[in-house]
Amino acid sequence: MRQAALLLALPLLVVVSGCTIPGTAISIPLFGFGNTISLENDVVVITRLSALPSTVVGGQPVKLVATVKNQGSKAFTDEEAGSAISTSELPITVDLFDYCDGLFTRAAITTECPGEEPGKGKTTCDITNLLPEETVEVRWTLTPDEATRLITPCTLKVGASYPYQTASLTTVHFINSVEYNRRIAEGSFSPRSSTTSLGEGPVKAWWEVKDQQPIIAAPGDPGLIPVTLRVENKGIGFLQNRGQPSYEVDILNNNIFEAPFTAANQEEQCADDIKDKKITRLIQGRRELPCAIAQLADKDVGKESTRQLQVDIGYVYEFRKETKVTVEPRPLQE
Repeated sequence: MRQAALLLALPLLVVVSGCTIPGTAISIPLFGFGNTISLENDVVVITRLSALPSTVVGGQPVKLVATVKNQGSKAFTDEEAGSAISTSELPITVDLFDYCDGLFTRAAITTECPGEEPGKGKTTCDITNLLPEETVEVRWTLTPDEATRLITPCTLKVGASYPYQTASLTTVHFINSVEYNRRIAEGSFSPRSSTTSLGEGPVKAWWEVKDQQPIIAAPGDPGLIPVTLRVENKGIGFLQNRGQPSYEVDILNNNIFEAPFTAANQEEQCADDIKDKKITRLIQGRRELPCAIAQLADKDVGKESTRQLQVDIGYVYEFRKETKVTVEPRPLQE
């Protein structure tokens, strides 16, 4: 009896909370509530950071190796090439940003960048070409102070920052007012919801439609439909400012301010708020920016019509990894 009750509870749990297809980021819509399709979040990652050996004595070198991978579908290149990410102005930068200064000194650090001769006294490497699924290694050699007198732990920290662009698409459903009234009279009307498709990248932005769908087209002058631009850091890293005054997410392209969606009365203020004021101070979590679009007129909708709201964003992102080393005093000479 108890087993039967548990079996009955399982489908109820799925119906209430929804479910995700195993091995994918696709959520299954239930009862017309819509779904979200999301591609890879973190793109350039440090898959491994190792210090060899992890315990040394003063004056003994440590070899630090970072394995950097492009796990996205786009190539990074210093040449203009279709959908590839351009690194001509902003390369992928791998930086040993915390090397326990004082225990190790910058002047004594030797850095080996891919395809370059080892360089002393620097901690960064610029990578301008990285194909999908390609990995490269960046190496540092650090030598602790010979005069270290106490057992000293150190956490070495490396970041990989990169420029990226992420696109999204949200469907919005409309219905002609005459068609809507006919469906209501027949008892055949059923609600619809948006499907949101989120492209690759750790920071994602998408439009969310507040009204129930399909939205009824206006028989007369169109009104306004409330929407929200959601921007969220879905990666496990951080927005990077690369010397800019703020941590910026730039709107590269969107069609919400173009016909037939133009909200003439609020277009300017909404666009300014999104592009110039709030979006540039995104945060490390999420932000919601209210806006409005124009309702479609009956003449724009035959019976039903599905349109798309698109937004493309650009930003610089940093993935970080750390590892520990311990420096011990040299044995006393007899």
